[in-house]
Amino acid sequence: MRIDFSQPCVMAILNATPDSFFAGSRTADEAAIERRVRECLDQGADLIDVGGYSSRPGADAVAPDEEWRRVSTALGVVRRLAPHMPVSVDTFRASVAAQAAERFGEVIINDISAGELDPAMPATVARLGVPYIIMHMKGDPQTMQTLTDYRGVRLFRASGRGADGRGHPAREHRARPRIRIRQNPRTEL
Repeated sequence: MRIDFSQPCVMAILNATPDSFFAGSRTADEAAIERRVRECLDQGADLIDVGGYSSRPGADAVAPDEEWRRVSTALGVVRRLAPHMPVSVDTFRASVAAQAAERFGEVIINDISAGELDPAMPATVARLGVPYIIMHMKGDPQTMQTLTDYRGVRLFRASGRGADGRGHPAREHRARPRIRIRQNPRTEL
């Protein structure tokens, strides 16, 4: 998969969830997913990010099978309507990442936890040979608002095994700075 990073790219968000942060982005069924994909294409998206697990603070936990059902439905719609559209899969689970790549071909994995919530993730994306976007989150959506002390946080560790320290090739690294809103009154924007 090649994405031209010499110019800014627009990543559209497709939340295949009933409880995402922004209510207008929620797509609970295949018809809603299809409408959202068409909207993304009409608005000129360069790639689409598909998620099946809300990372909204306080969101309910979702079982891996349910996350996969949501993600696979959305990926199926994207591949049907835009077969060559680059797609990222927003998941922290190695099992969902592996199923997505194995069933739908090359995808980008967008991991909100940088491998912290599923230690198998970095090795899985390295084995799959897919691009890996890592982000930082303390805890999980259910606990993140209570874990707001960011003193001493290090996001990247240099290592002979790649900048993530776990084996993903450094040439594939992309940073995705993300500012979390409402961590707590001291750190909120």
